Amino acid sequence: HMTSVAAPRTGLVITMAIRLVPLLKRRLDEIRTAARSLGGEEQPLTGRKQLGVAMSRLDGLVMWTLEESLQTAVAMRSRGYGTGPRSRVIPYKVEIRDLLMLSAMGVCCAVLVAGGLSGRGRMAFYPVLDRPGMNLMHFGVLCLWLLFPLLIECGEWMKWQAFRSDS
Repeated sequence: HMTSVAAPRTGLVITMAIRLVPLLKRRLDEIRTAARSLGGEEQPLTGRKQLGVAMSRLDGLVMWTLEESLQTAVAMRSRGYGTGPRSRVIPYKVEIRDLLMLSAMGVCCAVLVAGGLSGRGRMAFYPVLDRPGMNLMHFGVLCLWLLFPLLIECGEWMKWQAFRSDS
């Protein structure tokens, strides 16, 4: 994403190469499992035999990966990659509402941290729920802090409903 404007091909190659590391590991584990199920690892191997088995697995891994890379290339071509002008990702711009939400969450976080450092907000769960030192204001700010994601989600849902009713 960071290189998409300056060097789109380099960004694509880096992204695809990074994606291959866990994919190749997963595939090699699958090849090992298949070899075990066929009885390929019954006795410990030494020397040339061990190298031969490793090369056989590597051969299978490379073939499997090359086959999928051809499928990826066909899919990219069918979606029009490299055939016309490249569409650009519009960089996200921080708006006033983002800053307001961030500052409100920061104030809540500061109140919670200050209350925690001053000894408030500690809860004991055994044998009963107890809130020593937590006053009602601190508890309210904690609830507000925990409700921020829900408030944002409700706002997005209301926007979506308004959008759907207009069309």
